[in-house]
Amino acid sequence: MLLWGCGSSSDGPSLAELEKFDAYPLYYAGEEVGGNQLETILGNGDWEESPSPRSLSFTFVYGDCDPPDGLFAEGGCAPPVQIQTYSICNRNLGMYSGRQKAFDVKGAKGSTNGGGLEVFTGRTTVVIFGGGSLKRIKSTVGKLRRVGEEVSPRRLPPPVPGGVWGKASCR
Repeated sequence: MLLWGCGSSSDGPSLAELEKFDAYPLYYAGEEVGGNQLETILGNGDWEESPSPRSLSFTFVYGDCDPPDGLFAEGGCAPPVQIQTYSICNRNLGMYSGRQKAFDVKGAKGSTNGGGLEVFTGRTTVVIFGGGSLKRIKSTVGKLRRVGEEVSPRRLPPPVPGGVWGKASCR
């Protein structure tokens, strides 16, 4: 996956271009979340020419951050909100060891096992990172919609049968 650095720019796909992506539905939270604007969209490969489009993922980056500065400053920073989308065939609870739990999230299923909130909806896994803020993550979930939709639906589609546990048909 491409990494995003503060203040960097991306030549990633536009929302209009992603409306044509049909390997699995892509989800994002509109143009802003909690006052943080959609800054960039990143993809992990040549999304237009990939022979295996279900293996691709996309990251929607909201807001900016101030990296540490000064002579001895180390590290970077994470933007306030990131939404990553994967095919449910490539990211699901079946890939984690140990006992996993799924719970209801806006009609879909969710889990906190992957470092963020994972939402399993239809053939898609949406992972939300909200800078450690539960309030920001909840706000982001409330705004989730498919790329190309103007408004967020009240409920998200449930995951495909077997999708949450890595047992969906993925031909």
